[in-house]
Amino acid sequence: MKESLRKLPALLSLVLLAAHFLRMQDLILVALDLGLVPLLFWKKRWLIQAIRVYLVLGSLLWGNTLLMIIMERKVRGMPFAGAATILGSVAIFTLTGALLAAPGKSVPAERIVA
Repeated sequence: MKESLRKLPALLSLVLLAAHFLRMQDLILVALDLGLVPLLFWKKRWLIQAIRVYLVLGSLLWGNTLLMIIMERKVRGMPFAGAATILGSVAIFTLTGALLAAPGKSVPAERIVA
């Protein structure tokens, strides 16, 4: 249960990335993001590490999107603080999901009982 809760931010981050790519009409990346969701719960260490790297890249994508929106809104003379706050929060949340998705150390059952 605790392991599943630690992976919840990563799961939500993948869904947010899928929504971002869906808005850009990139269905291949939408399928990739949604396909990675069940793989989060596999016990393969290399797979979790690959998903973590993907989420770090996803947080960089959010940062890039943030900068693009800020530049566009500045050119148009529109306020950008709200968008910056939201996208900055999403970027930090995605990075947090990558950090929390790290596989925890398993504790032998006899140590739990004792």
